[in-house]
Amino acid sequence: MKAVVDRNEFAEALRKAGRALSMKTVGTLNGYRISFRSDGKSYITGTSAICRVRALFEADVETEFEIVVAQEVCEIASRLAGADIAIEESGDELNIRSGKTRVKIPVLEVEPPDYRTAYGEGGFEAEALAAAVHGVEHALAPEAAQNVMLTSIKLNISNDGLRMEALDGIRIAVRGEAEGNELLIPGAEMKVAASLFKGAVKVEYTDDVVTFSDKDTIMDCSWNQFKAFNTSKILADTDVIANISFNRMELMQAIQLVMVITTNESAKKIWLMVENGTVSLSSSTRKGGIDTDLDASINGDTTLSPILLNGKFLLEALKSVEDDEIVLEYRGCKAPIIMRGEGYVELILPCYPNA
Repeated sequence: MKAVVDRNEFAEALRKAGRALSMKTVGTLNGYRISFRSDGKSYITGTSAICRVRALFEADVETEFEIVVAQEVCEIASRLAGADIAIEESGDELNIRSGKTRVKIPVLEVEPPDYRTAYGEGGFEAEALAAAVHGVEHALAPEAAQNVMLTSIKLNISNDGLRMEALDGIRIAVRGEAEGNELLIPGAEMKVAASLFKGAVKVEYTDDVVTFSDKDTIMDCSWNQFKAFNTSKILADTDVIANISFNRMELMQAIQLVMVITTNESAKKIWLMVENGTVSLSSSTRKGGIDTDLDASINGDTTLSPILLNGKFLLEALKSVEDDEIVLEYRGCKAPIIMRGEGYVELILPCYPNA
């Protein structure tokens, strides 16, 4: 059984499928399943414990066949010099020939994967998927937290677009405004999905599997049937005492300045103060203190109780958006600070002085 493939296209399909194998979870298959089909829709499948990626490629196939080979085939294919690769299965070996190079690798024995029929679907553009994931991933808890709610992204999907939410117990990040079916998907899987697709992306799901696909790549991943977290009440635009408007870049520079003197990397605590219409940031440790006034406009009370914030988290929220001007909603020194704009919401809980 033989096939001829374009080297670059084959190597790219291996790279995409390999994103499943590169995940930190223990793989159920430490290799690639390559399906050579005569209808022009040959594909490579990479599988881990929670994720499966299928990447399509074109192949000139005499007789359809399917093989499983070790992960090393990806690097081999990327290093071959010829424009085409000739592949031939011979018993328990796979013979690869390209230009002046010949390679023999063993064929593995693995049961074929089970593909299920989806009962729900939606769709959006790949750029929107990637932007939403990149916009909320900073609010995911580390995987070591082992808490499904805090390490997953809530995805609302419909034919009109998407909405994503992530939270780690201290902050919440939201991108998009679409309302639809809710799926709670591990953040690690969503990060892989953000890098795989181009153009229109279709989403289908079953009771426990969600499938993302474009014209040449398919990704199956698990989703959790826990009741997804509801953030609508805490994110409501009510009880606002003052809206404080800043130039985003100037605020970021001020945060970086006052954090210089802080020592704890995980809790870069800074004070946001508003007194008689003057807005300032400050930090104080045994090493000394820094404070700086900011150009800002205030809509509401012009003297507010100081609020202590995690400067690192506030900085990450600011870096995740592109607006030149941003608005912080102040609700009191013990209430969350919320940054809200077109297509996004960021919430950060205040710190306790002695925590």
